[in-house]
Amino acid sequence: MLNKIPTNVNEYYIYIMASKSGTLYTGQTDNIVSRVYEHKNKIIEGFTKKYNCNRLVYYEIYKTRTEALQRETQIKSYNRQKKQELIKLINPEWKDLASDWYNDLNVILPFIHRKGIPRRSSSGL
Repeated sequence: MLNKIPTNVNEYYIYIMASKSGTLYTGQTDNIVSRVYEHKNKIIEGFTKKYNCNRLVYYEIYKTRTEALQRETQIKSYNRQKKQELIKLINPEWKDLASDWYNDLNVILPFIHRKGIPRRSSSGL
């Protein structure tokens, strides 16, 4: 189920964020919970903040950073229509896949880090 909070360590993600008006942003990360939180809360300056891309509409999981970076490059080369078709394959209604990830901060707090505040390890230390 795609809107289950991904909490596995040593996974890499490519993702697509969308604005209400349909602007798309493709990125990759090793901590999708934290990265989406940053996009949603406009913590990082840049494209997603400027264009209000605050809905996670697509993501894929990879075992290596190299695979994720290759896939990110591939998706970024797609035209808008091809990206929209990709999103519709898993999310035909363009729902925010992370809409309920942040409801219980006790569950996700270990996975969120803010600029200047390091993440806690999975052991809680």
